[in-house]
This record gives sequence, C-alpha cells and structure tokens, in this order.
Amino acid sequence: MATEVKLPQFGQTMEEGTIVSCVVNVGDKVNKGDVLFEIEADKATLKMKSPAEGFVKHIVAQPGQTLLIGELMLILGDETEAAAPTPKAESPAPSLATVETPAGANVVRLPQLGQTMEEGTIVNCLVKVGDKVSRGDVLFEIETDKATLEIESPGGGFVKAILVEAGQTIGVHEPILVLGAEDTQVTEAFISTLKAGDTPPATQPVTEAPAKPAEAAAQIGGGCDTYTKADGEYKLGQVIPLNRLQKITGKRMLKSKREMPCFYLTVRVDMTELVEHRQKINSAGSVKVSYNDFIIRAVTMGLEKFPIMTGQLEGETIKLADSIDVGLAISVPGGLVAPIVKNADKKDVQQIARDTQDLAQRARKNKLSLEDLEGGCITVSNLGAFGVESFIPIVVPGQCSLLGIGQIIDTPVPQVHNMSIRKLMNMTLSADHKVANGAYAGQFLDYVHKLLEDAANFQ
Repeated sequence: MATEVKLPQFGQTMEEGTIVSCVVNVGDKVNKGDVLFEIEADKATLKMKSPAEGFVKHIVAQPGQTLLIGELMLILGDETEAAAPTPKAESPAPSLATVETPAGANVVRLPQLGQTMEEGTIVNCLVKVGDKVSRGDVLFEIETDKATLEIESPGGGFVKAILVEAGQTIGVHEPILVLGAEDTQVTEAFISTLKAGDTPPATQPVTEAPAKPAEAAAQIGGGCDTYTKADGEYKLGQVIPLNRLQKITGKRMLKSKREMPCFYLTVRVDMTELVEHRQKINSAGSVKVSYNDFIIRAVTMGLEKFPIMTGQLEGETIKLADSIDVGLAISVPGGLVAPIVKNADKKDVQQIARDTQDLAQRARKNKLSLEDLEGGCITVSNLGAFGVESFIPIVVPGQCSLLGIGQIIDTPVPQVHNMSIRKLMNMTLSADHKVANGAYAGQFLDYVHKLLEDAANFQ
C-alpha cells in the first residue's frame, strides 16, 4: 500500500521548508527513521526522516524547491507496487524514466556555497572529457553572489561528461559533470536526462563538489557563508536581494511589532567590580568567561525571583515557562540567530560560558539544530563590541522580553570631594505589556542591575 510522505512541521513557527538535498533514489529500500531529505526550515537545516518503511516509488520534491507544511514530498510502497502519478508532480517522459545511472558513474552537482547562493556562473572549465582527476583537483571556476570560487573534485576518476559550458548560469544542486571509472560507459540518453533536469534512478550517490575561494578572491570571514573583501563594496542604487535568513528575521520582527505592545526600560550598571572579577577568573581558569555569560547568569537569577517575566499570554491566562532558557543573539554571515542556553538557572557562569562558546561556534558553522533554537524566556543581545552605548531591541516572538546591552564605558562619576572613573554600561529591557506591567518589569531589571554591580554574586 502506497504511503504519502508529506512535509512535517518541525517547530511552532515553521510554515514552509526548502529542500536542500534528497538522499534517496527511486527504488531504494528505506526503514522507518532513515533520512530522506535535508530541509532548510525557518531556524535550521534539518534531517527529515522516513515515517515508515518501504521502497521509494516516486520523488516529488526537488532540491531548491520550497514547500508548505503538509505538501507531498515522496511516495513509499511495496517492492512490486507501482506508484500512481500525483497532481503535484509531472510524470517524467517514458524515455527518461527508463534511463539508469551507469554503474560506477558519479554525478557532480553545484553545491550551495553559502546561505544566499541560489545560482552560479561557469567562468572556466579546467578539465576535459577523458582527463584523470584526483580528489581535490580543481574542476571549474564558478562566480557566485559572493566571490569567484574553485570547485574541487569530490573524488577520483575519469571525466566522462561535462554538462555545462563557460558563461552558463546554473542553479544550486544542478549537475555539472560526471566522473567514473576508466571503463564506465556513459550514454547520451543519460547525459540528456541530466541536462533536462531529471534525476534518473542511481546506482551511485550524486555528489556536491567542495569549493574554496579562488586566489583572486581574498576571503575574510567564514562560518556558514563565504564572504570576501568585495562583499561590502555596495554601490548607491544597487538592488540587493534578501537571503532566506533575512526574510525570516524580517517576518518575525514584523510579527513582534504588530502583536506585542512593548514598553522600554533603561538602567545604567556600574560594572567596575565585575570587570576586575572577570579578569581574575579568566587569568586562572580554563574557560574564558565573557560579559554575556555574567549577564545571562544574572538574568536567570532575576527570572527565578520574578517568574512572570518567563510568561506567555494564552487566551485569558499567562502560561509561565517550564524551565529557564535564555537566548543569546549571535551575528552570523547572512543574518542573525539566537540559540538557547537550556536550563541556565542550574548552571554557574563557567558552564554558561562553555554553552555559549559551543553555540556560537556551531552557529557560525551553520550547525545549530532545531532544539538549539526552540523555546527561551528572554534573549540577551549585546552590541557593545560595536561601540553602541544603548539601543531598543525588538522582542523575539514567543518570548516576553529582550535585554539589550551597550558598551562598557569609562565614565567620570562625582563623589564626595572627589571624582572617580567607573566602568558604566547601559541595559535596555523591551517587554510585552500583555504579560508584564512596568512596575513588575522594573523590579526585575533593577534586581538584575544590582546583581551585576556586586561581583560576589558570581563567586
């Protein structure tokens, strides 16, 4: 009996998903829990697993396609069962459907080299049919939205077919070349199938080629996107397309401003003691603690004392959080993410530091899981490193408040018969008035403020 596999909702805010890759082929046997697709959702790239066992009869969703929740992706069935054509997909031409990937052939496809990349233009092909190549040899030079990159061979073999030519612009995941053993026979029908955009049943997995920046493109950055020095050289009048992360962030921030009647509270914190304390523990400890780690610890203590600040409005009730989880805004190539420090109230500053360092590292490598991004009572966003003294942050939908942190500034402070230099920092709290009133939120912020001014709270 045929089983329709549809796009599930991975998180409460997910409305659609984009197919990054399909890891099965028609005819494959899969078990329940086997990975079928990689899906880019609103918060992370996720592995979609099979809800049942069976044989892949028909693949509807293709790489690069964006589907809504509940749309058909794939059909499973018994080994001898024929899958009926579905209205969601066009039936392939009979002549192409019978073409199989030759044994030993390896289809190399254009990889997505960054979150904003949708296509690439072939600048130069550095090999020809019949050439022997090794893993890591350069096959093409590709011009993307960020830089000119060298596409390396994902494995060794002989070039059996080149599917693109200089000057041609192709989409991400489209085939660019076929490798194989010296005696591998690649038919014209197979090549035509690939050029037509169809994926014939494969005996070998298709491969996305790795890439590195060409010598002419000086890379300055890294993580989940490729940036070059030329990336910031925008010109007046230029039209710059939004990447997916920017679209998602814009949509969620607009939702916040429309649905949350926020108010804003600002305090100035004397961080002089804490600056000295941080220097001492970092000189002696194995884990380097940042100011954000102290702030997250103080916020968790504040949420324990003022639990309504963890709440969300549900109908005519306020539902308090089951655990104290704190988000930390992290800038990544192409946008902003806010992964969550789970159960932060049960952790000391050093453990929070380990967690935030791990989250930041994985965020910049685009390795965050959906679990890393789900939940949270409050988010901390620190722009002090950019010289920002204070700012009014926008609350993340699904949370009650967001704490914006400014730069620590040496400030003359008058005292009796004296003037001293103190290290002062502004904090601005944005809070949802549907959940908390000004007096309650003010007490919470004042409590966090006083915790930070006494380094003994973090011994």
